[in-house]
Amino acid sequence: MKSFIFLLVSVTFSFEIDDGKVKGSIIYNRTGNTTGWNFLQISLESIENDEDVFAAAGRFEGEESREEIYNAYRNYVYGLQGGRHFLPKSLQKYVHNQYNWLKEQSQTQNTPYWRMVKYLLIQLENMYEGYNYHYGKTEKALSFDQFYFLSNMGDLQDLWPSVGEVQTHGIGNCNSFYKPGIMAHTTFNVYITMLRIYKSYNFKLKDKDIVNQHISFTARPGDLESKDDFFVLWDTQMVVTETSFNNYNKENYEYFHYDSVPCWIRVNIASRLAKNPKEWMDIFGLHRSGTHNNQWVVTDYNKVYMGEEAFFIYKVHDLTNTLLDSQGYVASYNVPLDQEIFDSLKYPNTTSYNDDVRAKQFRMYQGNLRTAREIGRLLRYNKVTDDFDICDGAICPRCDLVNENEYPFGGIDGKVISQDMIKVKKVHLISSPSYQEHQMFNWKYFPNIPHYGMTDKWSFSWYELDETNFTIKELYQDY
Repeated sequence: MKSFIFLLVSVTFSFEIDDGKVKGSIIYNRTGNTTGWNFLQISLESIENDEDVFAAAGRFEGEESREEIYNAYRNYVYGLQGGRHFLPKSLQKYVHNQYNWLKEQSQTQNTPYWRMVKYLLIQLENMYEGYNYHYGKTEKALSFDQFYFLSNMGDLQDLWPSVGEVQTHGIGNCNSFYKPGIMAHTTFNVYITMLRIYKSYNFKLKDKDIVNQHISFTARPGDLESKDDFFVLWDTQMVVTETSFNNYNKENYEYFHYDSVPCWIRVNIASRLAKNPKEWMDIFGLHRSGTHNNQWVVTDYNKVYMGEEAFFIYKVHDLTNTLLDSQGYVASYNVPLDQEIFDSLKYPNTTSYNDDVRAKQFRMYQGNLRTAREIGRLLRYNKVTDDFDICDGAICPRCDLVNENEYPFGGIDGKVISQDMIKVKKVHLISSPSYQEHQMFNWKYFPNIPHYGMTDKWSFSWYELDETNFTIKELYQDY
């Protein structure tokens, strides 16, 4: 039995592992109720076995963020699944079969792709063990199936309706916006998902097929990928974003097959193994599950690629010399660019990629914007006009303001990173519903909606995170 010591802010943190050896430092800043974000940085080096790095990272995260994980679970189950702690039997069988297939493939195939699957499952299972070590014999105990909701949440979003069930409230919609030298993103979601963690995994591994050993993303407790749709791959200086598609065609659910890799794992594999945007799209398209169907926009600030996934169909577009050249930017707002995908999802003919209400606003407002701050402001924009309303017509909606009975949903953050910023490992972040033109959001007006672990008032500032020394600096208000 070997014991290893880690640095946790100003407190020495130690735990034991049985196999292998790692060294490094870990920082976890619980600042969610003062900045809108908790910040987690795990920097570990493999000495004997790369698997130990992922095991140690998972174990630490499960132990130290256990209370946030429990709150995120309660918010998800009571806010989105109507208090249902278990999946329908047919859906749970699918999830079990898929997980078992992943385990089998990752243990029998020694390729870079399947090694990454193995590493991710090790990280997930050790995060559960870390959580369970403290809470396994308490009223906060979760089964692994329940714990897995948090990483698998995006994939479950498509799986629920496939068995004739729906979540009580939908999840989704976002904006991604690229203008030469600057990438920005805003997540739309129900406000119960506003427990946020910025995660930085900086690993020094022996496996050199893992090109991106340092990745960061905006996430939630217990989640090993960014449901908030924003990844920074520091080694190759790429940024990965997405916005989700809606499905209006029930026949698409016939695509599902358990011998597939769920989206949350595929995005991690592509982000770890790809050297450029095209490689990212190629890797992501392998072993598709047809769950959490999205429009992905990936850039290295030289090329801009869009990948669109919709059940049976996967299309990749190099937009560098087409859409980017013709209009000077690339935007994503939950509407397919590819006509075949648009038709396969049976999107209503009242919208299109070029005529969507957010497409019109991006064209209208982006022209003179040149700086990260200006584009960040655009992604948080919510000004009511005769043409654009506060909810369905806004770039950053505040649907909670429509009427007092409206379920609180809207744009909940902003992330911006420029080419100059990525070179010095800095990123700008904000976590709050937009308050540019409106009153700040306050949970006191929605006392019956679960918001465990959250402060009431949400009017946090933009912050700059410096990855080099993992410090944050307050920048400015959301104006």
